[in-house]
Amino acid sequence: MMSPQKTNSPSYIKEEPRDEISNCDSDDDCGFSFDDFNLENIDLSSSRNTAICPQNKFLFNIIRKVLDGVEFTQEEINCMTIPERAIVDAIVAKKKKNGESKNCKKTNKKREEEKQKLFFKGALKFSEKLFFKNELAQKKKIRRKQLDRDAYYEYYWGDVARENNVDISNFFHPNKKNTSKTNAQNSSALNPGLKSLNTTYIDLILSSDKFKDDTFYYLEQVFAQEYNKSIQQKIYKMLLKLQAIADKVIAETAPQNQPQAIKQAITNYIVSNPKAKLPWTQQEVQDTKNYAIKALNRQNYFVRLSQSFI
Repeated sequence: MMSPQKTNSPSYIKEEPRDEISNCDSDDDCGFSFDDFNLENIDLSSSRNTAICPQNKFLFNIIRKVLDGVEFTQEEINCMTIPERAIVDAIVAKKKKNGESKNCKKTNKKREEEKQKLFFKGALKFSEKLFFKNELAQKKKIRRKQLDRDAYYEYYWGDVARENNVDISNFFHPNKKNTSKTNAQNSSALNPGLKSLNTTYIDLILSSDKFKDDTFYYLEQVFAQEYNKSIQQKIYKMLLKLQAIADKVIAETAPQNQPQAIKQAITNYIVSNPKAKLPWTQQEVQDTKNYAIKALNRQNYFVRLSQSFI
């Protein structure tokens, strides 16, 4: 697969260091001593075998490891509480369940399209930030709907629209409300009138060299860093939900039954609840980059369209 050509970092972009989640290197990180903990001899009345702390760095670390398929050290295994072991087991079961459902060509194709959509949604937001950087810096409280979007679309796609005799409204973000398109535009072959951020719309916006160049930069310098932060945020939100579930079990269950009840509740939420989505793995981030490269290397939309009429 061809890799995109590297682009120089614009001088106005400030790189931010990625937040790091530290390992459980000491007793203080885990909240208790390795020597005092034995999985075969657990004090079920201890709050550490029922409590879930979203701020626990050790718990963040083991979740990232299990998501990425990295083996645990023996110290990490000994360090886990009952809820933490339950979370790990549930994530493993969910990954297996997801893997089985994706083991077909139709599902894999849909997965590739979804990853492309997600990447280019981010690329569009990034291009807006670049274009409106000065305005946003001067007016920190400005609302996005107050921004001059006509100027934004003109900058990226005005020349492309005129060169190919299409209305610029066809480059408008399909997921944002916009009343400027007519029915004629929507039905015209040369004016796709797209209503969703699908592969055709992605090819359409990539017909602009300006947008394509900024997308290359987003791919190489921003995307992975951005989604590593997103993964951490999603893990934190998942732990907040699990903390609420554990608190509810504790309030409704006798102390001696709480560890097993919490374990079952964690399993039910992560494995059985279709709304409980696992945060991305590093492999999924890389897969998305590969899908984006594939889209960036496709033939220009209007060149392909003109050839179809020959």
